[in-house]
Amino acid sequence: MKGQAWVQDAVLSIAIIIFAFAIFMVGYNNLVTTQEFDDIYEENELISEYLMLEGTPSEWNESNVIRIGILNSDHSINDTKLDLFRNLTKSNYDNSRSLLNTRFDFFIFFTDNQGNYINILNETFIGKTDINDTNLLTIDTESIAKTERYVIKKIDNSNFKEIIRLNVYSWEEG
Repeated sequence: MKGQAWVQDAVLSIAIIIFAFAIFMVGYNNLVTTQEFDDIYEENELISEYLMLEGTPSEWNESNVIRIGILNSDHSINDTKLDLFRNLTKSNYDNSRSLLNTRFDFFIFFTDNQGNYINILNETFIGKTDINDTNLLTIDTESIAKTERYVIKKIDNSNFKEIIRLNVYSWEEG
């Protein structure tokens, strides 16, 4: 009888240890996932902040750019800078990520007040290639962050302007 009690105590102790370890792992996994999302969200905010500036230098081009920005000093979209940003992203996406100081994937697009996509320079989406509004939700990731900012768009080279949304998405594939 004494031997059986010892075996039962050992099995119960092992079960308690396994249960405690499982609870620890679930909590740890949630903590890691939360930290990963916080990192993605913070970098997504930074991307949008950088884009909301003129860039460095203020008259940057592909050969001298230090930090990408797509706006003029009056906070309106600078079509030349947006075109340079689009070209940089298409020709060297990893360099664009570096210039935006992010290790995560990203893409941007503009929408009007009703949420309709706005084509600027005959382009709707800028960023990670092969990503658009229809396959964004199929990305293999545990965390994705979105930031919206309001910018000014000049209407057809006139003095008229409209306020539109800059949408920035960031994620880590995996």
